[in-house]
This record gives sequence, C-alpha cells and structure tokens, in this order.
Amino acid sequence: MEGNAADYQGQYYLYTEDGNVKVQYVVAGAVPEPATATLSLLGLASLMLRRRRA
Repeated sequence: MEGNAADYQGQYYLYTEDGNVKVQYVVAGAVPEPATATLSLLGLASLMLRRRRA
C-alpha cells in the first residue's frame, strides 16, 4: 500500500515497511523567486550609492 496526499503546507506519504503501515509528513519550505531577490538587492545597492553621493 503506497500513496500520497497534499495539504496547504506539505505532503503526507503513506507506505508500508516490515508489515507496518507508516505515515510521513514532509514540509517543503517556500523558495523565493530569483527575480524578487535580484530586484531587492539592486534597490538596496542604488539606495546605498545615492546616500554615499549626497
């Protein structure tokens, strides 16, 4: 018997091992979009340069 189900935070895995039924819950962390991080760093760098020139 094997299967899985997802909820809003992670995944439930149902499997058998040595004749016992086991349930494992796995939570996947949120991965930020690379473009968001790049724009944030670009904005921070521009603020630092602006402040340095003033």
